[in-house]
Amino acid sequence: MADAARQLDQTGGADVVRRLIARPIRLEHTRHLEETVAPEPAADEGEDAADEVRDVASLEAELALLKAVLDAERREGASLRARLSDPATADAADGVAVRERWAALVDDLLLRLR
Repeated sequence: MADAARQLDQTGGADVVRRLIARPIRLEHTRHLEETVAPEPAADEGEDAADEVRDVASLEAELALLKAVLDAERREGASLRARLSDPATADAADGVAVRERWAALVDDLLLRLR
């Protein structure tokens, strides 16, 4: 997770997460491109290998980042579920405040109707 956070800082922030999660996956479109694109003549093998290594490293960093984000979301969801399911841990002042807000809202609505 620390590696993912460090790479997130290096790659440009939370925009990376949004781009990765919102990135459309069009399998049919890529299949069509593979069929229509003619194979290119073999270029310099060294450059291709370096590009592939860089691409793999980038994809691994993206994967680690997505895993860290999903793990954080799971932990936050579990924490929220635990707090909601156990009323004994809920703060009594929060319940009173919510009740008072609802009472004020109902009173306001009733006064408007008169």
